[in-house]
Amino acid sequence: MPTEKTHEAVSGIEKTVQSTTDRVAEATHQAIDTLTDYGTRTEERLRETGRRAAERSREYAEDVGAYVRQRPVMALALALGAGFLLGALSRTRR
Repeated sequence: MPTEKTHEAVSGIEKTVQSTTDRVAEATHQAIDTLTDYGTRTEERLRETGRRAAERSREYAEDVGAYVRQRPVMALALALGAGFLLGALSRTRR
């Protein structure tokens, strides 16, 4: 009789452990799926943001180039002024 009760107890423990293992495995799979979805969406957003930034950068470069071609003297004066301003700012921070 004691052996039968021990066997039943061990069997019950095995079922509990297996059930717990199954639930943990399912929860882990769900967590991995959720993280994969988040990662995929984040990657798509980053790619789109990078594409937009590159496009805007090209547009700004074209605009600056057009401005320089239309007003070369003014562009040179602005560049010199910006250079002097940055030089003055860098000297005061030392």
